[in-house]
Amino acid sequence: MGIGAKIKIAESELSLGAKGKAFRRLENLTQYHPNNMELRNQVAEIYYESGFYDLAGKFWIFHDPKEPRISKCVSIYEKSMNNSGFRILNDLVFRGNKKDLPIYGQKKLEELEENSLAFYHSIPEFVSKLKTVENKSTKFEKQTWKEQLSQIILFSTIIYYSFSCRLDKYYYVAVLM
Repeated sequence: MGIGAKIKIAESELSLGAKGKAFRRLENLTQYHPNNMELRNQVAEIYYESGFYDLAGKFWIFHDPKEPRISKCVSIYEKSMNNSGFRILNDLVFRGNKKDLPIYGQKKLEELEENSLAFYHSIPEFVSKLKTVENKSTKFEKQTWKEQLSQIILFSTIIYYSFSCRLDKYYYVAVLM
């Protein structure tokens, strides 16, 4: 299912009154597609139309504030986070590539990181949620053929003796009767 379809689902949930569910769905989308500015803008618009100006500012923070409503929402969001770069970065949980952001977004992110470094002496970092496909081989495939053969012999010996002990047990029971 594409991003557009998920946004339509969220919009239909909003129209039905399931705002919490729709907002969680949209926030999860932005976590999986953090560099998609169009998606961030759509999420901010939905928050803005619903009256959640601080959350709209959270998603508009990397957009150039060309409109007064955007700068107002970003300002409200920053004030709600006490203008702390560290708190804003922790709340944003930006997992994307800084270089893929627009120039204004890159500068804003650098400004937040500098603020965080100045006051908290650290910058929070987050790992991307998108899984990278690697050539994962199991431990069994990494072993040499001698190690594999020794494991096969060991397991077959254990299985043989476990069955032979059971048969001996039944033999003794049958003899005693």
